[in-house]
Amino acid sequence: MLDSVRKRNLKNEKKQDACLEKADKHKTFLARDPGLGNLRIHEQVILSIVGIVLTETDGVYPLPYSFVDGVIKLFKKKKLEKGIQLEEKDGKLTLQLYVKVDYGVNIPHVIKELQRNISKKIRDLTEMEVRQVNIDIQNIKDER
Repeated sequence: MLDSVRKRNLKNEKKQDACLEKADKHKTFLARDPGLGNLRIHEQVILSIVGIVLTETDGVYPLPYSFVDGVIKLFKKKKLEKGIQLEEKDGKLTLQLYVKVDYGVNIPHVIKELQRNISKKIRDLTEMEVRQVNIDIQNIKDER
């Protein structure tokens, strides 16, 4: 019986090591240390939150980094997160978004709303602080 417990413990340790190795290969952020262990959040989670908020905001659309990325996105149906960059410093996040807006929208109003919504949603869902949400408007969507 003692052998089976040792084997199970060894197997669990190997699983934990594999998870830590995998997490080290991807960008993760330490959300908090609750005393029982660390909570790490993968950057894809943050990017997904931002992508969802972007789709919920009328008049704003994410942009890919380049035209080639945009074409690839259309054919491969990649996620919205291509036009978003994420950086962490001193436990606070800074986001850089590249967007286009509908012609005729009040740009300062829509962008302030987007910044507030992104910051609030990240804080509510991850308990991480957002230092800045920088938005570059790179195009206007004309409905002609």
